[in-house]
Amino acid sequence: MGVPHSVGCVGWPRFALRQWDSLFDVAIGNLHEVPLRVDAVLLHPRRGVALIDIAPKATPRAAQIMRQTILQSGLLRRRVASLPIVYCCLSLEEVPHLASLLDTAFAGQEPVPLHGRGWVRSLRGLLGEGHRRASHRLPAWLTAPAALLVAGLLLSGTSPALILARLHPPTEAEQSMTGAPRDQQAVDEAPAPSDIASLPMAAPPRPDIPPSQPVPAAFRLPQDTRKPARPPSAEKPPQRVSADRALPSWQPADPRCAPLLARLQLGETPSPDARHVLQTACAPHP
Repeated sequence: MGVPHSVGCVGWPRFALRQWDSLFDVAIGNLHEVPLRVDAVLLHPRRGVALIDIAPKATPRAAQIMRQTILQSGLLRRRVASLPIVYCCLSLEEVPHLASLLDTAFAGQEPVPLHGRGWVRSLRGLLGEGHRRASHRLPAWLTAPAALLVAGLLLSGTSPALILARLHPPTEAEQSMTGAPRDQQAVDEAPAPSDIASLPMAAPPRPDIPPSQPVPAAFRLPQDTRKPARPPSAEKPPQRVSADRALPSWQPADPRCAPLLARLQLGETPSPDARHVLQTACAPHP
């Protein structure tokens, strides 16, 4: 079947293969913790595995690394050692003749020691079903559980920082700076909620009167209702007494007495004649 594909920035021309399963841009293993990829992996149930690169790309030891990956997965058990695996680095002009080139590559190989297409499906699953993945992306088996874990922590109200703090406990210097307890074992060995009955009973609180409680009326002190005394003045101003209030209750017969008595109350000094009138005509008789 002719299937056009493109791998990276290289356009693949049409090629015709029968009974071959094709996977493109596949990671076949790790070399020094770096994913090792080839442009295509071809699987045939009776011939084996063909690893293809388009020049100028080349993958040294590709067949050996592929065999080691299958061996570590435990997929084919002991038969992986006899599984034919070939590596071909082709130019774009050679891709249309891929079928004849594969016949030449597998001419000296032993037939596959497996029956049916079961191992082909298993190997496709191991290689990721041919999905394209950038080399800087994390695989789905690593990112999906991490995303589910973070989502579960957020839904339950648990901060992921608490989990990280539990996995990486603070050092003694950090504990002294943050004031955290140093004896973490004592904190971990605290009794569970089921052991509350074994804890000693606390002393009952004292029946003290709260400060906001009002004092009974029988204990209140009497309030002084007297007005505060005014401070004494240095000098009292002179008071003027009216003539009507200064007059005695009796009325003298002489009309000259009233004005003379009023002037006398106002502080005037009487003349000798006025003094004589006051003594004779204005003085009350017993």
